Amino acid sequence: MIETAERVEEFSVHLQMLLDKVTLAVYINVSRGLFERHKLVFGFMLCASIFKQSGVISESQWNFLFHGPVSVGMVSHLETYGCMCTLFVS
Repeated sequence: MIETAERVEEFSVHLQMLLDKVTLAVYINVSRGLFERHKLVFGFMLCASIFKQSGVISESQWNFLFHGPVSVGMVSHLETYGCMCTLFVS
């Protein structure tokens, strides 16, 4: 990938291009071993992870998306399933 990447003078642009190529390569190679119905889930988890790392999705937004709304008197899914949920988040 490094050999085939475009040569750019600015390091940050070059680094972002390499990250994009590596991300695409990971998605393509992992998707080869997945069933069609699992590719969408994997793509979402990859995208959400990138967004969380870059700060596009905050922790509270992620919790709302993953657990849903929790109002007074309701038990959250995290409390119900305990450590089972942390396996999928980390």
